[in-house]
Amino acid sequence: VAISRITDYFEVEPEGILPISAPVDWSRPEYQSVKVNWRSDISLLERRRLEAQLLPDEPYREWVSQSFRPEEMMDTVHEHIWETVNAHLATNAYSFPELVEQLGIMRFGHRPRLADTFCGSGQIPFEAARLGCNVYASDLNPVACMLTWGAFNIIGGSPESRMNLAKNEGRLIQQADSEIEKMGVEHDGQ
Repeated sequence: VAISRITDYFEVEPEGILPISAPVDWSRPEYQSVKVNWRSDISLLERRRLEAQLLPDEPYREWVSQSFRPEEMMDTVHEHIWETVNAHLATNAYSFPELVEQLGIMRFGHRPRLADTFCGSGQIPFEAARLGCNVYASDLNPVACMLTWGAFNIIGGSPESRMNLAKNEGRLIQQADSEIEKMGVEHDGQ
């Protein structure tokens, strides 16, 4: 932010070390111990006006489109933290799911579990699962009910129930196929 006189807005300690106007190159070593605080006579409104100049000029949608989502980031982004984290927490993790699992086992004796009975769109359970928790979630909307039914009866079902479901599915496909043939609608023969 361009400021013609820094001291019009800020108190600087030690005095006289900064240039008269801003912007300031804070990477210079002589500025490491400089303390800069708002002057007490600067109103909150004036502070916010100056702070607003620091915000990006482009619309939020464009600004966020240039950012990466957590799942788009490579695992290597956090490689540098794991030695320190492991030393501090007495763990042996090299990813967030591993860390969550190990901390859960240390605290609860198992991976952390999250239950969300009215999860709506499922953002909270999704992120908890991405971080390594065992997740149990559903909602009352039709899609959530269908997914919950599938989780219990297909993914979590016994081999016999899955075979029975596949048999019923095959029978339903044959019935639909014969109805299509009766109507004389174009048919590919498969």
